[in-house]
Amino acid sequence: MKIIAIGGGDIGSRRLKDGVMFQYPVETTAIDKKIIEMSGKKNPRLLFVDTAGGYQWPSYQIAVDEHFGQELGCIISRLPLANEAPTEKEMRKVLDNTDIIYVGGGDTLFMLERWRATGFDKLLKEYGERGIILSGLSAGAVCWFDWADNEDHIDGDFSKLEIFSALGFIKGWCFPHWDDKSDTEKQAIITLAKSHGILCYGVDNCAAIVFEDGKMSFVSSKQGAEVHILNSGEK
Repeated sequence: MKIIAIGGGDIGSRRLKDGVMFQYPVETTAIDKKIIEMSGKKNPRLLFVDTAGGYQWPSYQIAVDEHFGQELGCIISRLPLANEAPTEKEMRKVLDNTDIIYVGGGDTLFMLERWRATGFDKLLKEYGERGIILSGLSAGAVCWFDWADNEDHIDGDFSKLEIFSALGFIKGWCFPHWDDKSDTEKQAIITLAKSHGILCYGVDNCAAIVFEDGKMSFVSSKQGAEVHILNSGEK
């Protein structure tokens, strides 16, 4: 399989900030170019999967069209899974015409529940093994590993942090936005990983882990952005 797990970073979305529509900068271009390079195509067909966002972020979809479509030359498609349940035949029709799957951020637990309910999780494994590039940011990075977590549901109380099974394509647990975490949060994550004997990756914003045919490497789009391997509680 070929997988890129991105810790975070914006792709130019527009969101309200203090009552004003604010244009966020594009931060992950170098990583996104790597995704396209791995496809081996100049104008790959990219399937944007925004299940984790519950399709409540139209600006996110516009940003994907502008960044990956207009700027990077991808042909964009979508597969609604948050509020709809397409048939296996319908999902296969889309996947048969896809070179890259790009999974957006949001609620990881909700996303995995929807994928399992629709059978999309099994199709991801099948098509990933066929050679489709699997990629994503934040929740779209976490999902490929053995384990995910309930961070979105604990209101910042890390004493309630728990792990649950993710897709299991990559060994371990990925924790995105690592450079945004407080020392208290980081210690809670490290302690939980060690208590379960789990290899954990703390992935900074604008950093990504690249898994390609059994080999692991790293790529970043910002100086100083890193991936921290936390199997022993140390970088």
